[in-house]
Amino acid sequence: MTTYQQVSSTWYLNGANQNNNTQAWSHTWDIPGQYNVTYVGSNGNGSVSISWNVATCSPFDMDCDGLVDKTDRAIVWNSIKTGIYCKRCDVNNNKEVEVFDWVMVSGNSV
Repeated sequence: MTTYQQVSSTWYLNGANQNNNTQAWSHTWDIPGQYNVTYVGSNGNGSVSISWNVATCSPFDMDCDGLVDKTDRAIVWNSIKTGIYCKRCDVNNNKEVEVFDWVMVSGNSV
């Protein structure tokens, strides 16, 4: 395909057509898990298909293993202790990893 041509666009989420016929698509997941997103674009010159596997997890699950536990607390604490910024550890999204972030993860852990 070349640019500036009409393209029929189809987006799929876990195989289900999202019926939007747009070249850009966004989605917010409410439930942590594994998702497959596929884009198919086509016109008279051919078609293209690309897929992504998207993993989503709780904002308190630092290692995305499905559990908020001592490992997640350790990841945040290590970021605080070393001073190495960890974007995922910045639970309150203030551009700083601090004790408050650790408390937030601790309060949501098992």
